[in-house]
Amino acid sequence: EYYKANRIAFLKYKKIFVGILIVLGLILVIGIINMTYKPAPLIIGIHDPDDTFAAEKGITMTADYFAWNKDLSVITTELQKATQQQRSFLVTIEPWPEPVGFRYKSNDDLLKAIIAGGYDQTTNDVCKILSTSQVPVYIRWGHEMELENSRYPWSHADPELYIQAYKHFVDICRTRGNSFKFVWSPAGENGLEKYWAGEKYVDVIGLSIYSFDQYDEKYIGHKRSFKEVFVPRYDRVKNYGKPILIAEMGATGTDDYKLEWIGWMMNDLHNYKRLIGFVYLNTLDPQAVWEEGLDNPDWRLPDRVLQLLF
Repeated sequence: EYYKANRIAFLKYKKIFVGILIVLGLILVIGIINMTYKPAPLIIGIHDPDDTFAAEKGITMTADYFAWNKDLSVITTELQKATQQQRSFLVTIEPWPEPVGFRYKSNDDLLKAIIAGGYDQTTNDVCKILSTSQVPVYIRWGHEMELENSRYPWSHADPELYIQAYKHFVDICRTRGNSFKFVWSPAGENGLEKYWAGEKYVDVIGLSIYSFDQYDEKYIGHKRSFKEVFVPRYDRVKNYGKPILIAEMGATGTDDYKLEWIGWMMNDLHNYKRLIGFVYLNTLDPQAVWEEGLDNPDWRLPDRVLQLLF
């Protein structure tokens, strides 16, 4: 009996000892993995029409906007610039009606014309140019589609028509190359889910993140931090399971406030596992239509912002 009891006790403590060794082994393995694993670097992109940061090597994406009813050779010029800078290229294609100045009776009519093939040649021409790229190309077509009272004639149209038009563009573009990444890019507002184009047609989700001090103070009562603007929009799209890019972003105010805002952002970025980077809009707002009575937003950053980014 004594021998049997000792043996039982031995086996019991042996199991405990083995369990401890297993736990210690797992902790060691996890520690080694954490020491060797490096997350992919965040994309740091910029829309910089004045080439203020053209020579900055740490910027990894160049972004630009093109109305497809205008001279498409501009796309070639900007693509060459991105190639020379060794940056990936985010191209926002704005499907304005042709010819320049023409307006359909409704936004739905524009989308119907796209679906019916009225802009197939334009789509082919755009994607043919982009297919010559030697750097990664991200194509963002018909952005901020969910916004009401938008500046864009494709926005706040019938969601099913938008989805069909978006897919029609992507299908044609894919015949020109299979290396494109397609960016489905709402502003991030409520209702964006109605315009979801589907997993097979979206490689990256884009969002628009802005802190316009005059607008915020008028409607919110205070200037909004990066987190206050970003989190609700991120939460609306994170469950689609796609990488998320802040496809355009800006802050207004004094240079010191802009730097403070960027600092908040840089400290917070790694808290969002699906976020792959951001693109800053380093310019005056190009269309100045936020609201009558408000100044034209000036998103431009001072040179010393580089100390925060790198």
